[in-house]
Amino acid sequence: GLARAADERYAQAKREASLLDDDDLVTLALRAVTSSPEVARDYEGRFHLVMVDEFQDTDPLQWRILERAFHHRTSLVVIGDPKQAIYGFRGADLQAYLDARATADQCFTLDRNHRSDAPVVEGIAQLFGRASLGRPDQAIALTPVTSTCTRARLRIDRADGAPAVQVRAIAPGEEQTAAGARETIAADLVREFGELLARGHLDDGGTVRPLRAGDMA
Repeated sequence: GLARAADERYAQAKREASLLDDDDLVTLALRAVTSSPEVARDYEGRFHLVMVDEFQDTDPLQWRILERAFHHRTSLVVIGDPKQAIYGFRGADLQAYLDARATADQCFTLDRNHRSDAPVVEGIAQLFGRASLGRPDQAIALTPVTSTCTRARLRIDRADGAPAVQVRAIAPGEEQTAAGARETIAADLVREFGELLARGHLDDGGTVRPLRAGDMA
């Protein structure tokens, strides 16, 4: 009841002030393209190519706007990686990505990593290669990729002998809050970065030099 009353009061305040928020813009745009064929045709005539980056963070209403206005009307290209979705708290829904992928005329995969060294890419594949999320017919999985850099550029003599990947197990019955997990992760990252800056070297095209903070940023 309280949430409904707050929502109604918020809507009333917007009407009284003649204001629109971000959600209103999406809702009104969807209403326009679904109720008026002329609006969709106008968009079709104005844009010959539509590209939407970071599409995994699209919500269902936004996808319906794109689908109604551009799909099979002009060239619509959506680029996204569902494994990078981070805006669920803002209403992004992976189902919109999966629906778009299911209705696409063509699907392409970027299968080469230009940022990470091959040992990192291969290690990630070992950790997560068998994991998948979602329904079997719409599974989100880690697809095989290769690396442009075929060798490890990082050189480090670890004083503590710690491995590059650490697993922290939670004992049965032990509770781990999100805030506590963030503190643990932050502490691990600070310790790892300090170790890398103190002892790490980078093989930069045949020239070995001390690792810099900018190399990690």
